[in-house]
Amino acid sequence: MNTEWVTTYGLVPTPVFTCVCPWFSIGIGGGTSGVSDMSGLRHHNRWIYCYMDQRLSALFSRRSVRKYTGKPVSEADVKALLEAGMAAPSASNRKPWHFVAVTEPARLAQLAAIHPHGKMLSSAGLCMAVCGDRDISPDFWVQDCSAATENILVAAAMLGLGAVWLGAHPRAERERDLKQRLGVPENVGLLCLVAVGHPDEYPDARTQYDEQRVHRNRW
Repeated sequence: MNTEWVTTYGLVPTPVFTCVCPWFSIGIGGGTSGVSDMSGLRHHNRWIYCYMDQRLSALFSRRSVRKYTGKPVSEADVKALLEAGMAAPSASNRKPWHFVAVTEPARLAQLAAIHPHGKMLSSAGLCMAVCGDRDISPDFWVQDCSAATENILVAAAMLGLGAVWLGAHPRAERERDLKQRLGVPENVGLLCLVAVGHPDEYPDARTQYDEQRVHRNRW
């Protein structure tokens, strides 16, 4: 939370807004301010005028961030991200997930060399490998770990961090190479890597709502 913005603009009516990432704050537009007219959202040094449900602003601020400052991610933030991941739902509450939290620069560079889209890992402060035990949940480990991954991504935005999902499963060769590097057991699948760092780019918050994708009561 950026307390300076909160106290300056006075536009945080409920606790839900205190978790919005620092580059996404409710602003002032058209001579009016406040939540009632949903007048504007300030992003970085720009004003964007849009109409989003501000109750969901933490979700809209989650964007894929691929440029980082190289600053380490604090242990408190690592723990918070792990707690967020483990707060996800899972089939029959089996919680098949395991997480490999990589913070050593040399290991981050190794992962960056393995993943074809993971170049940014060399400047990230953290890589979270999201894994699932197939023995615990053979049918739903992918869905369960996907829910955990989304929680981590949203939590990163809420903490003022940038993050991006880097897929591994079901690309067999990619998953195999990453598992070997990280020492992941044979019976455990590696769904994805999540690169996390202090952002050096600030994509606009957005909603991608599309009425054409909505079917009410039946298709």
